[in-house]
Amino acid sequence: AASPGMGVHLPNVHPFKAGRLLFCHNGAIQQFSKIRRKILNQLTDEAYNGIQGTTDSEVCFALILTNLAKDGHGQCPYQQRSPYGHERLYHAVKRTIRQLEHVLQAAGIADATPTPSRMNFALSDGETVVCSRFCDKYPQEPPPSLYYCYGDAQQLQAELLDEDNASTGGGGGANDSGNETDDTLDLTRDEHRDAIEKDLSQQTSLPGKLLKEVDPASSGLIISSDPLVKSSTQLSWHRMAANSILCYTRGEIPRLYHLNVGGAKRPEDYAFFMVDL
Repeated sequence: AASPGMGVHLPNVHPFKAGRLLFCHNGAIQQFSKIRRKILNQLTDEAYNGIQGTTDSEVCFALILTNLAKDGHGQCPYQQRSPYGHERLYHAVKRTIRQLEHVLQAAGIADATPTPSRMNFALSDGETVVCSRFCDKYPQEPPPSLYYCYGDAQQLQAELLDEDNASTGGGGGANDSGNETDDTLDLTRDEHRDAIEKDLSQQTSLPGKLLKEVDPASSGLIISSDPLVKSSTQLSWHRMAANSILCYTRGEIPRLYHLNVGGAKRPEDYAFFMVDL
């Protein structure tokens, strides 16, 4: 898919690639043309020169690459061949979201328009995947829908190959108008923390089996805008909480972090946007 309103040609089509990283974005940054140059001015040379298209999504990816290049590990993402690990990728995605929030607020866009910016990001290095489900005007406006399913990889494959049970989808991640779960709202009210990890080990993987009981060595994870089956008798699909980031590394249980909505943000998360706004 290419971003709405942008030219339909190959450089604008997801996924975007840099080194061993792939990136996709479902959503849009509002009035992006007004902040594009401010963001471009903060990118590393490698991230800036790597932009080939005209989408807000690719610039978001370039900002993630810049954050990875500046996170103290000393290796350019275009040259890194080893896995990043979930901590680096999680912090790069979270910092990018916070920076975009900040520049939208500083430019007066966040308060001037009722239309939200939505940042459902997916970033992977082949060993770890990090996905965000985020809207800057939540809870008034929801982010696009996102679901995940974790369990035995063979069971996942068997259920997805059942053509009679295949889902036609719900619109490719339409804005989710359903009520968010109470734990989402409760976990985003902490005024002193930027993000809170939620323990997923007690969630169900399939009826009668918890995530913590799944053998990580033979496990798999599916993340999609909507459940991929009409009805699941073998596996449990969970709606990802609004304004959260899900991390999964091969052989481990998924981790979910709730982001504080408009609350405590560390200055270092958006420090290089403090100049010349």
